[in-house]
Amino acid sequence: MSVFNYYTEAFGKFRDYQNIATRKEFNYFILFFFIFYMIIGFITGIITPIFIISKINPADITLMMTVPMWIYSIIHLLPLLALVKRRLNDIFPVKSSIVFSIFFTYEFFRIIFSLFLSSKYLDSAFKTPTPEIDLTMIGFYLLNYLLSLISCIFYIFLMAKKGKN
Repeated sequence: MSVFNYYTEAFGKFRDYQNIATRKEFNYFILFFFIFYMIIGFITGIITPIFIISKINPADITLMMTVPMWIYSIIHLLPLLALVKRRLNDIFPVKSSIVFSIFFTYEFFRIIFSLFLSSKYLDSAFKTPTPEIDLTMIGFYLLNYLLSLISCIFYIFLMAKKGKN
């Protein structure tokens, strides 16, 4: 089996929360997920200066940059959740449901917080830029990055922890 098959196989098993996922299966899915995520980010980063030069509204530019990332993340949401649950079944056979519930709740609130951040402060910062709004935005973005870092640490734990398989 080629390594890319582990990535595509996760989409076929998006409804399977009962079986186990090997470290290899989980690691390759995460690897390709982040590679493609970086490619999309790189492409939107290249396209953004073109829109800035053409004097498009800054809020529209930010929206054009984030929409492809959100679409990509939503497409991968169910396969990723199923894969995390199957990986937890391998590592913690008895307590996997509890750990998964905590992980799911945390990720849900992190995503809601990120959406709140985008909608609440993006529009007001472009209409009336003040130092208070800028400092508030910086604080919220730093908190969002901290929450994302905690998620990454959890994924690294799942990648490194040995289970039965």
